[in-house]
Amino acid sequence: MPFHAYFCTASDLTMSNMRPAWVVPTSIKPGSAGFLAPESPWTDLLCARVKEFVRLYRVEWIVFDWFVYGSLHPNDFAVQPAWFVKGPFKEIIGRDMPEAAARITPEESLLYKRTVLAKQFYRIREAVHDASPDTKIYFNVPYRKPAEALWVDHPMVNESEMLLAESSEEVVPWLLKIRKPHQRVMTTVVGRQDGVSDPMTWKRWFEAGCDFFGYAWGTPPDFRPHPACAPAVDTVRHAYHQMP
Repeated sequence: MPFHAYFCTASDLTMSNMRPAWVVPTSIKPGSAGFLAPESPWTDLLCARVKEFVRLYRVEWIVFDWFVYGSLHPNDFAVQPAWFVKGPFKEIIGRDMPEAAARITPEESLLYKRTVLAKQFYRIREAVHDASPDTKIYFNVPYRKPAEALWVDHPMVNESEMLLAESSEEVVPWLLKIRKPHQRVMTTVVGRQDGVSDPMTWKRWFEAGCDFFGYAWGTPPDFRPHPACAPAVDTVRHAYHQMP
């Protein structure tokens, strides 16, 4: 069985508190420490961590969760002026960064996000493959709906070794349609519970050749699933027992 490791790409509660200057402005919300900016030194630290990890441990796959810009709805997030935006904005857009976010057009915001996330993707891929050439990578956004402008023909989508969806009815068919010959598609039996994921559809995705992951949400000290997650865990267990 291949071993999959996990890194969170845009969130680290310790670093958000220790390095608040690395956090995307307006991304801090109640119950959230905000999202770390890919243009900030955070990406240098993340890549150093990844290199150290894959040199110490042999893993076949790494999933990079929350590959986003400023929000878990990154397609809709408007780029905010910040010290780390100033240089890349000039390079990407061709004009000085405005002092007010309202003066950044939606088209400029989209181009900016696509570009800086592409650069972060390549940095992460280089870090992994320099230290462990055989380790494969994939990313979770999560996607909210098919073909959002931020992700259409994005390098992460086109060049990752696997595409992953936390939801089912709309996103998985899109990923199956656009995947390249080298790419696998992974989804979850029990995904987002906001009306976009039906755990009873897993057989459809299994027959389409998808891989699967499942949430357990272990809690200290013994890391058994929390009782509130028992129905979801039972659903996942039942599905895996039915898989050939």
